[in-house]
Amino acid sequence: MKSGGILGSTLETEPAKAEGARAALDQALREFAARGLTADELEATLAEVKTQFLRGNERKDARAATLGTLEMLGLGAAFFEAFPAELGGVTLEEINAYIKDILAPARASWVRIGPKK
Repeated sequence: MKSGGILGSTLETEPAKAEGARAALDQALREFAARGLTADELEATLAEVKTQFLRGNERKDARAATLGTLEMLGLGAAFFEAFPAELGGVTLEEINAYIKDILAPARASWVRIGPKK
């Protein structure tokens, strides 16, 4: 799973503006891939991920599902408690390398849902 990643986005626009909107999003993603994250952006992102992880696992049924998933992935249930600390070990260099290599615009696929005209 290290060599895969998904960065999703949704554009909602009039059909006549769709191609221009797609081109603008493509340009924004290319600029993001070239620039990467700043230290402040990484810090904010890690805080958000930790918060969402904790909130998403407050209920017993959600926590049980997460523990089961961790077991299936081979990480073990103990990884549940280790996850926040693991996030803290992510470096700016690592995440920017991931963005450039795995989320590279050249690897992008576009899915269009809706009419072309």
